[in-house]
Amino acid sequence: IVRWWLVESEVLIITIMAVLTATSLGFLCRRWVPARLAPGLAAGWLALLVAFHAGRMIDFYFDGETQFPDWNVSTNDERLRAALWMRDNLPPDAVVGCWNAGVVGFYSDRHVVNLDGLINSWDFIPYLAEQRMADYLIDGEIGYVTDTDFELNYRYGKGLKRALFLKPVYSRHMDAGTGLSYRDQMFWVCEINGRRMF
Repeated sequence: IVRWWLVESEVLIITIMAVLTATSLGFLCRRWVPARLAPGLAAGWLALLVAFHAGRMIDFYFDGETQFPDWNVSTNDERLRAALWMRDNLPPDAVVGCWNAGVVGFYSDRHVVNLDGLINSWDFIPYLAEQRMADYLIDGEIGYVTDTDFELNYRYGKGLKRALFLKPVYSRHMDAGTGLSYRDQMFWVCEINGRRMF
């Protein structure tokens, strides 16, 4: 799985790997494959590679149930709607926790704490390693949390909805065009009202 924050590096890495692979195969073919067979062998490998990637593309973009007429639909559409709602409805000093914090942080005009560990301080690492996200939110005095059902229900063991008292203040059904993994999910903004005791 390619993480989005590695995409710029992916272009460079793939280019370097392609050049090294082509050079290595060229060297090996010149040594061990008769010259008359080399073009056919190269064409065969290229056809297999194209077929493999075509199959992966079909698996990725077509889930067998939904054909997406709008390729621009994204989970970021829901993040933008929620961010604009937060800007207009949350107190100006509100602190919001969010896993996919880019759009929310830019458009909400609120203090947003990233919860995926990419740009946090070192203080976050023990909480992340021990899957104690609920403790991090309480200890950090983060008053709101926002994201999808998946993030709130399943990230970090039991999920925040089972670990915290969360009061929904905004919810919206995710657009079906965002893909099978988000079908029938909600996007939430919840106020944190303390920790549940188990």
